[in-house]
Amino acid sequence: MLVPVGAKNVAGAPIETHWATLALQGNCRFLDYVTVKVLPHFTVRNAKRISEADCTRLGIGLYAQVLMPAPGQEDTQ
Repeated sequence: MLVPVGAKNVAGAPIETHWATLALQGNCRFLDYVTVKVLPHFTVRNAKRISEADCTRLGIGLYAQVLMPAPGQEDTQ
């Protein structure tokens, strides 16, 4: 899992990263499941759990910023 610089108990060499914004559309119940079960496996900030009613109305069921490797860094893991 990628972690911001300065985090404790970090193993490995530092790499460049950036925050990528996710705004996913799709089946609202599935996106709620992804928010609860999948998103915790990533380093995220500003995650917003969107209610099923708002998901249906807005068409967006998941919003978060995820820490991602910078372009060209993906192959160094």
